[in-house]
Amino acid sequence: MLLSSLYSEAIETPYRPFLLIGRSDRWKQFPFLAVRDETERWAGILAGLGRPLGSVVFLVFDHREDIYFCFLGAIRAGLIPALLPFPTPKQDAADYWASHERLFSHYRSGCIISYGSNIHHLREIVNVLRWGVYDVDDLSSQRRVGPLPRLADIERADRIAILQHSSGTTGLKKGVALSFGQIDGQVAAYRKAIGATRADRIVSWLPLYHDMGLMTGFLLPLSIGSMVVSIDAFEWLAEPLRLLDLIERYAGSLCWMPNFAFQHMARIGDGARTRDLSSMRAFISCSEPCRPETFERFVAAFASSGVTPSMLQTCYAMAETVFAVTQSQLGREPRSIALDGQALDNGTVVMSRHDRSGARKLLSCGPALEGVEVRIDSRPTTEAGTPLTIGEIVVKADFIVHSYYANPDATAEAFDSGWYRTGDMGFLHDGEVFICGRRKEMLIIHGRNFYAGDIEAIVGSVEGVKPGRVLAYGEFDAAAGSEEAVVLAETTVDGSEARSALKGRIRAAVLDRLDLTIKAVDLRDVGTLAKTTSGKILRSARGADPSTAATIMPLPLGTPEKTDRSRTTIPKDPAPSRDEPRDILSVVMTVIAETFDAEPGAITPQTVPSDIDGWDSLGYSILLMRLSRQLRVEIDEHAAAGARTVGELIERLAQQRRHV
Repeated sequence: MLLSSLYSEAIETPYRPFLLIGRSDRWKQFPFLAVRDETERWAGILAGLGRPLGSVVFLVFDHREDIYFCFLGAIRAGLIPALLPFPTPKQDAADYWASHERLFSHYRSGCIISYGSNIHHLREIVNVLRWGVYDVDDLSSQRRVGPLPRLADIERADRIAILQHSSGTTGLKKGVALSFGQIDGQVAAYRKAIGATRADRIVSWLPLYHDMGLMTGFLLPLSIGSMVVSIDAFEWLAEPLRLLDLIERYAGSLCWMPNFAFQHMARIGDGARTRDLSSMRAFISCSEPCRPETFERFVAAFASSGVTPSMLQTCYAMAETVFAVTQSQLGREPRSIALDGQALDNGTVVMSRHDRSGARKLLSCGPALEGVEVRIDSRPTTEAGTPLTIGEIVVKADFIVHSYYANPDATAEAFDSGWYRTGDMGFLHDGEVFICGRRKEMLIIHGRNFYAGDIEAIVGSVEGVKPGRVLAYGEFDAAAGSEEAVVLAETTVDGSEARSALKGRIRAAVLDRLDLTIKAVDLRDVGTLAKTTSGKILRSARGADPSTAATIMPLPLGTPEKTDRSRTTIPKDPAPSRDEPRDILSVVMTVIAETFDAEPGAITPQTVPSDIDGWDSLGYSILLMRLSRQLRVEIDEHAAAGARTVGELIERLAQQRRHV
């Protein structure tokens, strides 16, 4: 159990360090004895607030040691801590907190602990008769001591220990209530899967309000008695390679990150100074789809520092199972397989060669942890030789949660007789789990989950946007190594300047409410986006003519949807004139090939757009967004439309570029 493990370590090895926390180059070290003492001190302070046992305590802290001690102190006092992300300087604080009002009012009486200017906003939105709002700095200076329950009564296996919450804001956040027994079961299974010991040193920049950060950078090492080196996520963003410096300095052995972090570090690490990273047992990719090309780039960037392919590992995890569902085998390079891309688009698995045209590589997430069952809900296949069919991943384990906290509707939708429907689409191959896509309309942006409906509701509330005529989706950005958020919205606003201002308001609204940067906003005239017969935006068509919309099967992440279309022969135009800038010619043909998964060299100036598989309204919009970024020019969609060949499109883009 969490607290029992801490107290045992404080007795057996009191001065062995547990937490080394850095902020702005100021470092503080806390051995197990100090962590225990701080836990007891905070437990007394929180117990002195007079809240009933089992009350929820929301903690909204930035990167500081108090987040660890107040969290553990709440558990020791018989309360249920729940970490929430804190508003950043980029956000409107009042708007941010107003979006959480429904969450606070959903639970029974409790308290919220934060710091600084947050306190003023919180007290404005919270019903003070039911909730208390406290400044962490004021509390920390107090000496109030309330009676504490017996530790044995607190750490019952069936008692709720903590709450985790989803990222939704316009709808009610789903609380994942984790018991002491469930956390203990996850720790035991995952510890065995990765061979974790006291000797491990975990280096992390992950925020604790995310389940990956909470488990790998706090609860797991606390349970097994290992050391954590923790830095602020914003400081990591400003200086990503500092993580490697810390691994070298403190002989780090384990580090968890989402795929985008591997990609980002590899991109800026080319030619970086050599470090000694030989102490590392594993860099583990988790929380968003793991991509083989990202691993290859990371190894290439840091091979001179001792990074090997077998150091890079994968994990499939979710809060509903406390953390990990699967884990690749440490010490062995994760399996990468190639699949036929066309079959994958149709929801089936057909093996291919890595060098074959149209092949798509997937990285295994490894086998399920001991005690975890994984099932694929798919159409039955009875004929010999029938390809595997992709289905929804459904999981079961002793440590899986059985319901969402005080949310019976969400519980009924997601849980079925002990099985949890993940909403992720994938398949099992040789006992290992491969993820292909998602059934849920969820975007995973840089390791954070966002529901498309939340984004769409926020955008729809912006003045100038037609309510109910908004579509949000994720587009994989190879340079970033992660999905990026894209918004399509209908508007009655006319004029380029007015529409440019509207795009700015849309980005600001989503940033303020979700702390999410929208990569691209595409504004359409009213009536452009197709709807279903029930009145919903046709997500599968994403703005295409409804008559061309086909039944959509699960798609590989970040791949534009493709539809069958007839080939039409049009007299081919000549290539651009010899004085046309060659960089535009090369960029446009390369970006088209990448956008529509065409073979290298297949796109020429004579290529007819209608002959390109996937060239529809959505694909065309995505193409122009990418070209705009590559050419560093705002492209007038209407001026570029109607080109009969790629060569004619290049000429029109060149004209726009010359007039900038």
